[in-house]
Amino acid sequence: MDKAFSWANGIALQHRFSLVKSTYKVNNSSKLRYLYARCNRGGNYKGEVKDPEKALRANTSTLKCKCPFNVKIQELRCGSVMIKPRDDIHNHELTVYTDGHRRRAAMDDEQKAYVLEQAVAQVRPAHIRRGLYVQNPDKPQPTIRQIYNFISKLSSQERGGRNHAQQMFQRAVKHNYLWFMEKNPETDQLTDIFMAHPEGVQLFRTYFYVICIDSTYKTNKYGMPLVEFIGVTPSGKNFSIGYAIVTSEDENGYRWCLEKIRSLLPENVSPSVVVTDRELALTNMIAEVFPNAAHFLCTWHIACAVEARSTKVFGKGVACNRFNIRWKKIMYASTEEELFRRVESAHAALKKWLVSSTLALDTLWTRAHAFLEGQHVEIRKELEYNRSKHLHQNYGDLFTLLKGRVAIKAVILMINEFKRGETLGVGLTDRCGCVLVRTHGLLCACRLHDMYQNKHKVHVEDVHEFWRTLVYSNPSDNPCSNVDRLNDLLDEVRGSDPTMQRGIMDYIYRQLHPEDEDIEEPAVRESRRGRPRNGRNLSAVEHARRSSGRSSRGTSTPASTPHASTSISFNTDGSAPLEKNYVIFHVNFGWTHTIPTATSEFLTAFYDPKADGHCGFRCISHALRGDEEGYISVRGALLRELTSDPRYIDIFGDVEYRQIPTRVGFLRPVHCGPEYWMDGRDLYGFATIHNWAICLITSNIFNGVRLFIVCSTYLPLRALPDVTQPFGVMVIMLFANHFIRLHLEGNFPMPPVHVSWERTRDASVANWDNLYRQRIQTWRNFLNNI
Repeated sequence: MDKAFSWANGIALQHRFSLVKSTYKVNNSSKLRYLYARCNRGGNYKGEVKDPEKALRANTSTLKCKCPFNVKIQELRCGSVMIKPRDDIHNHELTVYTDGHRRRAAMDDEQKAYVLEQAVAQVRPAHIRRGLYVQNPDKPQPTIRQIYNFISKLSSQERGGRNHAQQMFQRAVKHNYLWFMEKNPETDQLTDIFMAHPEGVQLFRTYFYVICIDSTYKTNKYGMPLVEFIGVTPSGKNFSIGYAIVTSEDENGYRWCLEKIRSLLPENVSPSVVVTDRELALTNMIAEVFPNAAHFLCTWHIACAVEARSTKVFGKGVACNRFNIRWKKIMYASTEEELFRRVESAHAALKKWLVSSTLALDTLWTRAHAFLEGQHVEIRKELEYNRSKHLHQNYGDLFTLLKGRVAIKAVILMINEFKRGETLGVGLTDRCGCVLVRTHGLLCACRLHDMYQNKHKVHVEDVHEFWRTLVYSNPSDNPCSNVDRLNDLLDEVRGSDPTMQRGIMDYIYRQLHPEDEDIEEPAVRESRRGRPRNGRNLSAVEHARRSSGRSSRGTSTPASTPHASTSISFNTDGSAPLEKNYVIFHVNFGWTHTIPTATSEFLTAFYDPKADGHCGFRCISHALRGDEEGYISVRGALLRELTSDPRYIDIFGDVEYRQIPTRVGFLRPVHCGPEYWMDGRDLYGFATIHNWAICLITSNIFNGVRLFIVCSTYLPLRALPDVTQPFGVMVIMLFANHFIRLHLEGNFPMPPVHVSWERTRDASVANWDNLYRQRIQTWRNFLNNI
């Protein structure tokens, strides 16, 4: 019967209509089956006709028009089938365009096989439809909706009853991904997900020196941001370390992500540089999880900040445009696309593969996996290219030992450095600067010219390990392997009680097979328009671009469009302005009597940080950011400064200097004891990093007498390039073991410069104390008159 119906329907399709099964019965006396088939437009619409104004879907329609055409398909006793028309009249026009007929344009087996093949390769449905037409333009072509429905049906069949979250983990386990997840224990909904391709993990364990981090949005139907972690190979290619889908971009969310990244590396290995945008929560967590890593800002985000500032200074016009063009030349990038090259381009490339902003978890994983597989192919090709190709260069035998053993990019950098040395001429050793050694681990101009003149060769050992590692580790060479410990634990399990063994086996199975767990998809956010607002004010560059008729991504926006604006200005000393974090001075201020009389008349406000042992660092964070919560990052920056300059050994002494990594390196957001408090001499580090003059006033009361002990001014130990004086003066007061930031205006008196400054300073800051000679003398006169 089914074959007979298919044959009849095929004839109908040739005549521009289709049949549907209407009635299927069995004759009671003969026990023979028969079937009534009618035109697909026959019968009445059986749904409820709703008021269009109240319907969820407006302007709906139906094909049904009570077409009387029908045929009878009946079995015969001889085994044959008889097809007999009962009414051969249609009351409607037959199909003219086959593309508009769902059954006439249905895909055959050959077309379905092609769609399946292209869908597995993550080809977009629009491109699949074009491919079907190119293959056979004479066949009826399916609509884009038919292709989408077929792909959706294939996906449903593959899931086999699993939801999208379970299907994602099933695929991840199948391809040996490293994954972590957090879920709501009450609803079983996923809240945070981390995925890392096994080959990306091996790349990271080999090239762990640089991590770039950035978030992207509009990648999934849940409205959750996707945080991508990117590494760099010696050939200059980006690779994805892993990606996380998180509920919120706060410190807890970023800490969870960074801890998972940290767990991919051995305990004794840590990245050297982390590149991000100026996301304060992320900055704080980097200092906590990677305290020894230098934190750099992405050049694109720096360019955005400069563009916003230049618009404010120059206004909109030719002068502003000229400044921005020259600034980009300084940043070694002539176009905005070059500024995107590292962080922005990496996740922009991923989003090209994701295509949609409403993806389910399993679809997002599949497309990201396809992107990563292609990325790894390109990386392997580039590494092999570096191992087999040799540069044509005219520098004798200087670089011959590096052929095939060092990345070509490193050789090119040293060739350019050699050329730079030729332009410097006489006095190369003094004028070189040796920047390339510190930033890239490569020989600088003075060293290269010295070797060239003495006919020496650059050896592989002269180049940093990063550049000479052209083969990344295999999973069998896993440095994080804990096989011995695992075997010991297995021996313990074998000797334990069977009940405990079952519990351990159930736990291990759940860890290895999350697809069988009770997990649900994340909750869908109501708003999905880019970065979650949460009351966030627009950045300065967004204001500048909106006011000039441009959006942050290059699309036009009417200049007259109203938008919220937050005006932020900075004080002349580079510190944050007086805003809600400051307390305006008033007469009931509890410790006003402890402030020196000579300075109290200049006091207009103060900032009292949280008293948890970090109060000194919180004051510095408030001065830098206008927010005390960056104190962990402040500690990390100070630790790098104090441990990188031997001058601080003279300032602290050998014993106390050796304690700095423990005292300053306390990078946990918990209450700390006196052994981790800020030392007054730490202000040398902050003054040097930020080019401030920092006054410390230590006040106490003994038997009713005010005592001012260890009041000093800390000046920078070395000057920043092209800087001839401190940017301003900051005042911190220590009273009863608690640091407080004071806001003083005018030429207030300043304590004398600390005694260690003169003997440890650099020549670039000579005579800087003379800038404050009169104010220091006023302070001394005040003390003499007490």
